[in-house]
Amino acid sequence: MNVIDEHLGMMATAFLVAGFVQLWLIRRHVNNIADPLVFFALTSAFALGLGAYAVDSVGLYARIVLYFGFLYLGFFIATGRARPAAVPLVMTGGLRQFKSIVVIGCLIYFCANLIIWVGSGAIVLSNDPSVQKSAVYSGGFGFIRRINWGLGAFVMVATVYWWLLERSRTSMTWLLVAMLTSFTGGGKSALLPMIFALGLYFLNPFHPAGLRRQIPHKRVLLAALMFGLLPVTVVLLTEGESIQAAMDALLVRLFFSGDILLYWGQQDLRAHFSKWGTIDYLLDSFGSILGMLRMIDYSVPIGNQFVQYSLPGGYDFSESLGPNLPFYVRGELYFGPWFAPAHALAIGWLFGRIRLLFVNYRGNSLLRYSLAAFAVCLSGALPVEEGLAVGQATDFLFVFGLVYALASLLRGKSVQAASGRPYINQRA
Repeated sequence: MNVIDEHLGMMATAFLVAGFVQLWLIRRHVNNIADPLVFFALTSAFALGLGAYAVDSVGLYARIVLYFGFLYLGFFIATGRARPAAVPLVMTGGLRQFKSIVVIGCLIYFCANLIIWVGSGAIVLSNDPSVQKSAVYSGGFGFIRRINWGLGAFVMVATVYWWLLERSRTSMTWLLVAMLTSFTGGGKSALLPMIFALGLYFLNPFHPAGLRRQIPHKRVLLAALMFGLLPVTVVLLTEGESIQAAMDALLVRLFFSGDILLYWGQQDLRAHFSKWGTIDYLLDSFGSILGMLRMIDYSVPIGNQFVQYSLPGGYDFSESLGPNLPFYVRGELYFGPWFAPAHALAIGWLFGRIRLLFVNYRGNSLLRYSLAAFAVCLSGALPVEEGLAVGQATDFLFVFGLVYALASLLRGKSVQAASGRPYINQRA
């Protein structure tokens, strides 16, 4: 807390200015506080607040602000003008298939984490959840992390929409299974997919199935936000010695959304890592795919290398820890300051384009609606850590493909049993 205590005025001022400007820019593209775009704007504002202290030159800070400008330019090019509120959708297509996929997905998600609970207990109840949530997956359990990042986040989103559609005990049961499984993982942001799902719902809503049921009021967002603070509170109180210590830790965590700038803000570190180029960018961004295919060895994350460079020689520091490499550092690291704006523009365009797919969806399939919303949630990782976003998308597609195939197989057998005839390419 010493750094924040000493420079809180300057950092808070930078945060307020950055937050105001970004929220003003996106004001016509959001209609509620739970929108993932609002979350990105606020965490970016905290990062810029920390950067006001951590960056060693006005020129570097100005370039970072410029990269944010190009990111939003790309976003607005992709999304165009803000669209009027959409007429609520009517979800009638493939509901049995959707439910089968969600149930199977929840069971796989729960059983995968049950392996962790049996061996190490619930991460959220450990002495240091922030460290344990990374260390627990060593020793061959990395596949569970992949399931959590991809399939786990999807079933959180999908079960929220199932409940909004039916408000039934069955849908609530599976929503609770997904939420409790995520909560035990020890992450402070464990329930963010649920909150984001609700925020996106109010951006492009659908009618509940019952004729007497109305679209829920946005007050439900307040309850969800309060519930989403539960894992944050539990983890901070577990790691801290008092409520005050937990509050201080929360403030540090918010500003440390830009913790990479504590390292990138040092001239000697920037000079040391200046040798990398386009090939290194591709290897880092797609390293998770190439490593999984055994085409290359898994490399140490760049953020971890920054930390290792800053530590005294011989200091032991886990390779699973370290800051993310957001777009405003990644672009300059790999492409230099002249081409970094083009990189930021491309990331912003892709970020906006994925969001547009959800905003423009006018079909009647709850599965496609959920997949589009999940893609928006997943795209939030693009400006934060491209390699992570690519890895999460790959992990999800692989596991979801297996879930989809299993659900289709079970559906085919049930139709065959009901009709007494072989099942041949029938739709759900």
